Amino acid sequence: MLILLTNDDGIFAPGLAAIYNELKKMGEVYIVAPALEQSGVSQSLTFRTPLVVKDVFINDKRWGWGVEGSPADCVKIGVNVVCPRKPDIIVSGINWGQNGGTNILYSGTLGAARDGGLMGIPSFALSVEDVAAPNFVRAAEISRELMVQILRQMEKEKPSLDVCGNPVPHIYNINMATEALEEENPEILVAPMDTTPYGNRMEERSDTFGRAYYWFVPNRRERRPECLTDMNALGQNKIVVTPLQFDMTNHAQCAVMQQWGLKAPTSEKCQEASEEKNFPKINMRTCHNGKAGRFEV
Repeated sequence: MLILLTNDDGIFAPGLAAIYNELKKMGEVYIVAPALEQSGVSQSLTFRTPLVVKDVFINDKRWGWGVEGSPADCVKIGVNVVCPRKPDIIVSGINWGQNGGTNILYSGTLGAARDGGLMGIPSFALSVEDVAAPNFVRAAEISRELMVQILRQMEKEKPSLDVCGNPVPHIYNINMATEALEEENPEILVAPMDTTPYGNRMEERSDTFGRAYYWFVPNRRERRPECLTDMNALGQNKIVVTPLQFDMTNHAQCAVMQQWGLKAPTSEKCQEASEEKNFPKINMRTCHNGKAGRFEV
């Protein structure tokens, strides 16, 4: 088995090293990971600047390839440049910090796994809760066993196609609670993604020149205990597996909207609107802290 391994925490991340030691038992492993941490970049790609790839050695032995780009960049470099053939699976992790709920949309760990899924490669995103010293060794053992079990079940399934005739992707998001890693036989739950939004509060501060800058503050989420979701499972100190897909279409709403008869305006109306439009003068300056209203024109 040929395995491509990446990690948005960077090529020297402890979680990457831990899962590498377990993946070696499954097959040949190629490490292609960001040269620097790339958390929260989702599935972003670098296409306006060149991607620099660095050879990485530890004690004169090749460790992998460090990419000055995103985790998704690393997957593309790994598949198209580094690996001698198309990988059998792609593994992203083990990430230091959980990647459940709506954080799936922002996570660089999941971005790499989704990119692998787009290529038709079974992909796994692995994460542990953000504590001072995660038990990466135990997390890696559990992750390997879960991946082996999932791959065995996949072999029994008949390939299925989506509405476009493309193969349905196999993307699995695995999150591990800290307490579960200490148990002899932790419970594994399969649960959907929690759609409860995180808080979006921004904290304002001032630099030494009095200019405003902002920190994103992830507020505590409110969980609904009656729902079985990935975040609730983590709150119950479980290990949770969530299968993911690409199609974000609201199919029920799509069917309704197809009956609305939506129409575009005529070209004459568009021309009239364009002629009447007054384009503003553009002026961008750094905001200074002060009383409310500083953003008024």
